[in-house]
Amino acid sequence: MKSSLYPIIVVAGSVAALFWLVSATYQPAAIGFQHLSRDSFFGTLAWLFVVAAFLERAVEVVIMVLRDDGADARQRTIRALKRNNAEALRAQPAALIDLAPLHAAQADLGAYRAVTKEIALCISFVFGLFVSLAGVRALSSIVVGTAGPNWLFTAADILLTGALLAGGSDHIHKIANLFSNFMDAAATKVKQ
Repeated sequence: MKSSLYPIIVVAGSVAALFWLVSATYQPAAIGFQHLSRDSFFGTLAWLFVVAAFLERAVEVVIMVLRDDGADARQRTIRALKRNNAEALRAQPAALIDLAPLHAAQADLGAYRAVTKEIALCISFVFGLFVSLAGVRALSSIVVGTAGPNWLFTAADILLTGALLAGGSDHIHKIANLFSNFMDAAATKVKQ
């Protein structure tokens, strides 16, 4: 078994054990959902879209402060190597130009960008959780109400909304389009 599967197995096992423990000791009341009209759904998604757009911009600013200098330095190195290769190409045949430094610099920039994406996603998720803890919640807006203190629903709502916001406004827009297409298809079937 590959060693990269161990973290997945540990997380899946932990989630399964936690689910079993919670379901064995805690029996929350069932949750009723509101009638989901097109306007209410898009109203909820519109606010989530706005919050996600703000969150994306905040993450961009943090990443700009933390990581842009490193990316800029790598870009300058690549431009200098390309310029040197172009000058050398004019002076001698192409077969004599060593492209290994350019390829190494491009690979280094790619690796740096991949790490930056991971950092940005982690920051975005933390910001999304914080915003969700502050009260911006996706599921709470579509349920009738929770019977009694349902901390499990609140925790699930916070995690789900935090992850949804971390995904960015583009993904929320895709969800809106998916729902719109579904509603249009359902209306067309009803008319037929």
